[in-house]
Amino acid sequence: MVDAHGTRRTVLLAGHGEPHGSVHRVHGYLVDLTDAARDASRADVEEALAGALDHRAVIEQAKGVLMLAHGVEADEAFGLLRAYSQDNNVKVRDVSERLVQLVTKDGRPDEGYLRKVLEIFDEIDPEVG
Repeated sequence: MVDAHGTRRTVLLAGHGEPHGSVHRVHGYLVDLTDAARDASRADVEEALAGALDHRAVIEQAKGVLMLAHGVEADEAFGLLRAYSQDNNVKVRDVSERLVQLVTKDGRPDEGYLRKVLEIFDEIDPEVG
């Protein structure tokens, strides 16, 4: 619906018309949902963006682990993550989360993390490393 100022509004009509031929009069209520719809949409976008940023951060951490462990560039590290993801039918972000959890303990690198990373990802690309 467009209001008198030309602003598009989202409304809910709850009512009924008088059934005498064509309807000339409707009795009921219009509820303006414009602000609620806008707020819900904004919240959905903010939630999706926050989730995407969280996923990106863990993927970047996992890439860093692989770069250190294998001595590869960032693109190659992401390629390893993607290959493992596809070979095991697991999302890249889930692979990344698992890798970061594997190599850290209480937020600090585990002493054997390079060995663990090499064992896991050498199965994907034996020429790297």
